[in-house]
Amino acid sequence: MPGSDSSRLLLAESVAAVIEVKSDVAKQWDQACRTTAKVRPLKRQYGAMMGFGNAPTAGIPCIAVGYKGFGDVAATEERLSKTDESSRPNAVLSIETGAFVGGGISASGWAGIYALCTYLNICMRSIASASVDMLSYVRDE
Repeated sequence: MPGSDSSRLLLAESVAAVIEVKSDVAKQWDQACRTTAKVRPLKRQYGAMMGFGNAPTAGIPCIAVGYKGFGDVAATEERLSKTDESSRPNAVLSIETGAFVGGGISASGWAGIYALCTYLNICMRSIASASVDMLSYVRDE
């Protein structure tokens, strides 16, 4: 925001994904879920739009990444399934093991980091160009 050193304004339509970085995503799971719960209510409202692949969702994808974390894909899937949808990240990566789950993709080892890059690419290319209704941010509804 103009005149502020501590605040930034990002329109929801300009955000491809939110990445919550943790040293140990398994031990800090509650923190990652709290961030996701804050982002979930934000909705993107596009006017005219051009994209490639699947149409983007109104919600903003949330990704939890930790150097350490869940031991394998099965443990990651189990943790995700036990997390309430309102605070469940769309994708999770544990870098140390390469365990990645999200967006219909699961991988481990070196392929886990590649899977994260693939998922991010899907998030970004779905919106090649879009117009935003700026007035929607100030209208009373």
